[in-house]
Amino acid sequence: MTSSKSPVVFSKIISTTHNGAVIKSRVLLGFFDDDTDDYIHAVYAGVNIDTLQRKKKYSIEHIIPKSFLKSYLSNNNNNEEIIKGSTTNPLNFAACHRNINSARRNWPFDVEDDRIVRSYTINMEGIYSDFGFDDENEWVVPIRSQGDIARSILYMCLIYDINELYGEHLNIYRRWAKVDPPNIWELKYNEWVHQKLGIRNPFVADYNNPVQAFQLLDDNELMDSILLS
Repeated sequence: MTSSKSPVVFSKIISTTHNGAVIKSRVLLGFFDDDTDDYIHAVYAGVNIDTLQRKKKYSIEHIIPKSFLKSYLSNNNNNEEIIKGSTTNPLNFAACHRNINSARRNWPFDVEDDRIVRSYTINMEGIYSDFGFDDENEWVVPIRSQGDIARSILYMCLIYDINELYGEHLNIYRRWAKVDPPNIWELKYNEWVHQKLGIRNPFVADYNNPVQAFQLLDDNELMDSILLS
């Protein structure tokens, strides 16, 4: 699955990721049921998860869209188990307000700090407002979620050998992952997924080895393996 350039840490993850196991989307909701602290917020609007569930506006955002994963992996001759695994990998999930999830759909992310020309308002209190579309129909990610988005994208590209990033985009995601480090809920979620499924995103620094994530982000050979080819 991965390039021969990938380090041992990614080889180990691949061997335990999706060999026949179907991961259900409810795994994300299970985490929120287990850990309902106030610091858990939706990825774009920053609405508290408890509020979303109570008002029946909760949904799951696929950071890399499911439609893209299915098409790309199928075109590259991956088997059905791998394709199914990619679309249900909880490390590609983020909690989201249902209406905002529908609006973003599978539009690409803005990585040029463009101005928002079309924003979205929702009838509930959130803590982020810097999200919406720029004039190129790219989705502007709120600053406080940029690291979360970047770590998920880099992980998925390396795990599933997705070579679709331009150099400038890759460098932006690397910078986002460094400048916006994991918050407590992202760390807890990464560990929770590891406990439940035996997989984790190594770009999310764990409690025992926080240096590893930065070493991976600074590994030019590894990062070059996911450039557009």
